[in-house]
Amino acid sequence: MITIFKSTDTHLVIQDQAVPGCWINVVDPDQAEIVRLKQEFHIPESFITASLDLDELARTDKEDGYILIIVLLPYIFSDDPTGVPYNTAPLGIITTKEYLFTICRVHTNIIGDFTKKQLQNISTPKRNRLILQLFFVIAQSYLAYLRQITNKTDAEPKSGWNKARR
Repeated sequence: MITIFKSTDTHLVIQDQAVPGCWINVVDPDQAEIVRLKQEFHIPESFITASLDLDELARTDKEDGYILIIVLLPYIFSDDPTGVPYNTAPLGIITTKEYLFTICRVHTNIIGDFTKKQLQNISTPKRNRLILQLFFVIAQSYLAYLRQITNKTDAEPKSGWNKARR
């Protein structure tokens, strides 16, 4: 799914077409959307592939004036109370002269929450600031999950890990 955002003075607006200075968020794209990214926006195929590879590690790359930043997003993938419900997925952040792209195979709440909160000073043409705001929201989500893990382990005094901590 491709969603195109453009900032106004007060909030983000979803656009039908890409315009310079917009943010294009791509989640679990189908083959037609991948072809569109390559043909319409000339994104290197290796950047798209890396962004969608669940085994990809955090890194940066540069090719033909395009910059790729891969960060790992935390997300809850299971409601099973006996297992570890957390995992990470790569988020590809790609900058071009006109656009900012975020590409992820997994739908997480992080991007959705980010766009719904309508954080002050979101400006899609200010790509570096938007990237830093994304990093901040990702870091906050890691901290929230760590708090959940801490609360769960503190509430289960019979677990082996908790006994070893004492």
